[in-house]
Amino acid sequence: MESVGALFAGIILWVLTYNMGIKRALQLPGSKFILIGFALFFFGMLIDITDNFPQLNHLVVIGDTETEAFLEKVVGTLFGLLLVSIGFYQWLPSVIKLEQTQKELKSLNAQLDERVQKRTKELENINERLHDEVGKREISEENNKSCI
Repeated sequence: MESVGALFAGIILWVLTYNMGIKRALQLPGSKFILIGFALFFFGMLIDITDNFPQLNHLVVIGDTETEAFLEKVVGTLFGLLLVSIGFYQWLPSVIKLEQTQKELKSLNAQLDERVQKRTKELENINERLHDEVGKREISEENNKSCI
């Protein structure tokens, strides 16, 4: 089960960094905290896998040791969760603002479309009147020529 959790954390980390484009992702507010937080989650889940191998207990950082437990629980899980929380706290207002801006843009676009349609209709009416005027003038000119 720990391997599956580490796999999912790794996939999330990969999607956040490489699939989105690391430079573009880091331009968003709070994104650095989110990326580092998921990296710490991933780290904590990876070293948690080592608990299941008693042969690794003689190593300080991995195996079922107090240092490994501290790294897993405090550094990986606690700090990871804290950084992801800070990141989302900074990121969510920009998402809300973006949504509001999109709504305003749609509204302005609809207003512009309405104005364009109204102006197009006015121009069509003016064009029709001009054609009528030209037609009347041509008839008037022909009548004048035939009278002369």
